[in-house]
Amino acid sequence: MLIFPGFRNVASADKPSPAYRLLVTRRILLYRHTTFAIHTTHRPHVGPLQPGQVNQTEDPGLIDVYYWPTPNGYKITIMLEECKIPYNIVPVNISKGDQFKPEFLKISPNNRMPAIVDPDGPNGKPIAIFESGAILIYLAEKTGKFLPSNPHGRYEVLQWLMFQMGGVGPMLGQAHHFRNYAPEKIEYAIDRYTNEGGRLYSVIDKRLEDREYLAGDYSIADMATMPWILGKRQGHSLDDFPNLKEWRERLKARPALQKGWSVMRDEVRSVADQTQDKERWEILFGSKQFQRR
Repeated sequence: MLIFPGFRNVASADKPSPAYRLLVTRRILLYRHTTFAIHTTHRPHVGPLQPGQVNQTEDPGLIDVYYWPTPNGYKITIMLEECKIPYNIVPVNISKGDQFKPEFLKISPNNRMPAIVDPDGPNGKPIAIFESGAILIYLAEKTGKFLPSNPHGRYEVLQWLMFQMGGVGPMLGQAHHFRNYAPEKIEYAIDRYTNEGGRLYSVIDKRLEDREYLAGDYSIADMATMPWILGKRQGHSLDDFPNLKEWRERLKARPALQKGWSVMRDEVRSVADQTQDKERWEILFGSKQFQRR
């Protein structure tokens, strides 16, 4: 059952009518920014769009995912794969500054990916959404999946999703940065965020003592948290957190999660290598981050 009125059933096998295809094509024209290359991942690759072109895939209503292979990016591709929603990947190369382009800032004013554009949004109108947590909630409500409809279950999931958004992501991200990317080793910063990361690992480990997932059944809270658990790169061994480790392995065994987690994974190592380049480091972590736009 779909939560929002006016959503077309994304699981429907019915071929869109010519009138519907024309309507969606017009919606796409409202949002399409052709300086980004468009790639289909959930369907056969159709190649990049050229300026002036629109989506020529079988279904012109695919969701565009503005994406780079980071923990926040993986959240969205995992959710889309779990929901079996077709989508286009729109690469936003954060080491080259794609996130600062005016056309992307119209979708994501905070110059952060991921973001999505859904031409078949609430009441059949296009919608653009940034912030990974907001996107996960939107997709859950669009499909009626991975977020309970009853208030108690819903808020149990949402509180653990906010735990990831406000704690796990920011704190483990800082641990990751100061341990691996900072140009100088600052002992206080390394200790501060490594220790806080360990505390968060412990919270999750304790939570999973008597349950398989963070909040009832498998949910968007699990999808949001799992990509951020990186163990040794954050200064911790997963062997010290057996419940967390077992949960992580359980999630990794899900075929849809594996597929979502693999989107553009070959770019990860190249980004790590590129941080050695001073210009790219400035784009990722330096002065270019802080310019007013």
